[in-house]
Amino acid sequence: MVQCELINDPTIKPSKDFNAKTDAETVAAGHEKDIARMIFHRTYAERKEIADYYDKNTSSQSGKSFIKAIIASSSETSLDALYIMALVPADEILANCLHDNIHHKHSPEVGAIEEIVCANDKGMKDLINKKYQTRFGKSVEDELARFKEDDKAYQDVIQKYCWKGLCQDKKITPEDADKEAKALRNISPKKKQTDFKNKLIELLDKYCELDLKQIFQKYRQGDDGIDGAVGDAFEVDRQRRAYYYLVRAIEDICQLYAFELRHAADDASHMHLDKINRIVLSRCERDLFCINKAYRDDGYDTFTSRLAVIIYRIFAHSYTAVA
Repeated sequence: MVQCELINDPTIKPSKDFNAKTDAETVAAGHEKDIARMIFHRTYAERKEIADYYDKNTSSQSGKSFIKAIIASSSETSLDALYIMALVPADEILANCLHDNIHHKHSPEVGAIEEIVCANDKGMKDLINKKYQTRFGKSVEDELARFKEDDKAYQDVIQKYCWKGLCQDKKITPEDADKEAKALRNISPKKKQTDFKNKLIELLDKYCELDLKQIFQKYRQGDDGIDGAVGDAFEVDRQRRAYYYLVRAIEDICQLYAFELRHAADDASHMHLDKINRIVLSRCERDLFCINKAYRDDGYDTFTSRLAVIIYRIFAHSYTAVA
């Protein structure tokens, strides 16, 4: 099993020797693989600059706007939304997704709120919150407080632990981590649900993320991990889901994203394509490489064969350059 830390960059790194004119000419040439290779090796700011240059200098000759030219080059309509989202910064993608799901716009995506608030670091959350306030006039914290009326326990975990984050001070030794893991394992999540919940909350209140990572990894025995225990201990779906995403993000965030992509690949519905697109565009290239390793080490093929055309045109050209 791969253990890794995500960098949490909003996009890939700025490219060397970037030239908007050259990239606009690549789009104008209309070769799908060349366009995919170029677009997904550019940051949002670079993509925006290419689009602006193309629309100002090239669109009159081609008769197409930048985004229409890219879509015209694609042999699969399933990629159209991905290309369009590539022109939106990651914090805006995540802020929009949060708003849609908090307010049940369109078709709510199960797990989207929990994934976004649990799996992003403070820096990215600050960017999401700033974008959210600009677009929707409220802070994310205020919006999450709306859950208090119908499910206070859910609101507590999603706001207190997932959004605000855990304590920062590292306190635990490997020996103490082993003791805490054994103490938690000795409480049956099925037979003593309340005791298990109380112990888990005690750990979340007491330890930082790195401490908890040690405890949760020591808790795991083969496929029997803290995520499964949370599934047994919490009966209410939303509470179970919030704690599930939280403990999985703490134990191994790459495994969490690999699971999310596997789940999304099982159904080609619009909702699942949105999830794939969101994850692909909100993680930097090195993060995606790490997630891909977790995906393969779990016994699955790489993204390229499992997610077929949706992922192929990105990853087939991306990983050769990543150490």
